[in-house]
Amino acid sequence: MTDELPIPLGDLARVLSRYGMPDPEVDEVLRAVAAAEDAEAVATLLQARPPECAAWIAPIDGYLRRTESGYVLTDTADAPLTGYPPRRKPLTTSGAVNEWSKDHEAWRFGELDGRTLRVPVEGKVAAGEPLTDGPLDPHDLLLVLGKRAAETAAAERLAAVCALDQETAERVVRPLFDVVEIIDAADPGLADWGAPRLRRGAICNRQRFSVETGRAVGSALRDLPPSADPRLHALADIRDDAERAAAYFDQKLHRLEKEAGPTIYSCVGRPLHRGCTELAFLLDQGSAIPARTRYDLGSFDVSGGSLQVADPDHRGAPAATLPARIGTWRAFSFVLDPDRGRPPRIAELRVWADGHSARFGEYPDEEFPVASHAGLAGCFDGDLDGDRDGSRPTGGTAAGPSSATVVDGRGVVADGTAWDVAQYRVSVWRDDAGAVVALSLGNATQSAREEVLALDGGELWDRAVAMDIRGRAQMNVEQLRDALERAADGRNPGPVSSA
Repeated sequence: MTDELPIPLGDLARVLSRYGMPDPEVDEVLRAVAAAEDAEAVATLLQARPPECAAWIAPIDGYLRRTESGYVLTDTADAPLTGYPPRRKPLTTSGAVNEWSKDHEAWRFGELDGRTLRVPVEGKVAAGEPLTDGPLDPHDLLLVLGKRAAETAAAERLAAVCALDQETAERVVRPLFDVVEIIDAADPGLADWGAPRLRRGAICNRQRFSVETGRAVGSALRDLPPSADPRLHALADIRDDAERAAAYFDQKLHRLEKEAGPTIYSCVGRPLHRGCTELAFLLDQGSAIPARTRYDLGSFDVSGGSLQVADPDHRGAPAATLPARIGTWRAFSFVLDPDRGRPPRIAELRVWADGHSARFGEYPDEEFPVASHAGLAGCFDGDLDGDRDGSRPTGGTAAGPSSATVVDGRGVVADGTAWDVAQYRVSVWRDDAGAVVALSLGNATQSAREEVLALDGGELWDRAVAMDIRGRAQMNVEQLRDALERAADGRNPGPVSSA
């Protein structure tokens, strides 16, 4: 039964262990999951897949009303049914589209598609109330009602399909809601001024988000004047970063901070629901990247205390030799989907010392560009002797649709036909002793268009082309989203400054 189960039990075990569940209890959970009759239902829950034909739920308090094209939930009974500038904030499976004008808010649903209404048309409903039959989607509940409600619903469903009590089921699903996506972040140049080191677009756990926020708050409050509000002084005296962040948010002290004068460079996150495989990956690497396909390339050894970043066809001239932690290193590649007739291409190679908590979601300690003379990019054990010619990966040994592979257990390399660039970016993260513990090779010449395609799967770019957004090739993801919203509102959609 275990081999046929469509979820990796190893990933589930790693997640539960990392969140403090004792090994005997982990074993009991795995046995219950493996013995479940409806393995697909268990996989849907633990891999955070949206359930098929999920129930519509009300995103706001309002009135469900019928239109020619489906149903609309409006904030008042007499709000207009049409004429709203579209602002797309879809729920995961309901497909509801958020629209609003100066006076009203509406959520537009389509046709029922086999669902049955559970509320009367024109009747008043409360936010979070199911509008139709069908299973509740935890993604939607998280957006509308928050983390606790989503966890409870997911645990109830898991207890119903596995031989687990409600309390144990809640402990199993709780980590799957412990995820935050960074949607706005300070400029990396402000890191020395206390700004969080998390990048925009990174995905991390809540503890990591809290620690970075608390560190930024503590840095800003380090030199408070004696006349500042006592609550700010009390906040500055908290030694634990996560506790400081919790107090900052719970007591709404951002208002006092403005009066006191210090600037807190915080980041903005939104909660996510992720499956056990995605979460296990996040716990390993400190962050994940959305909307890219990743491949586990395996591991290699670093025995000489250094890493050479090099084109392996030019062994005698490494681009950089970096002090590195000795031991086993792991390697992953990230691949962009095929685009407009172009084959899949590698967006990034990541390597990190096994057992080290990688910090890929943070701004690197050092970053520099490197030329790729023969179309290859890779890094190798600095103690590796002999000619590296012939290290070019082949399709038979490469992981993923683009050619990237570990070579002889002593390094990792990607074929230049997969990179399709003449220059790549090297980002490194170091430990307290200065040794490199994580390294990323990325496309240094990636255009704004490529970034948009990488992070958004092309949808934003297609909309920008359809709406003829000028300057789109120079806009990053956030700038393009802003330009599209401005264009939908009838405002000037021209280039804007980055956040």
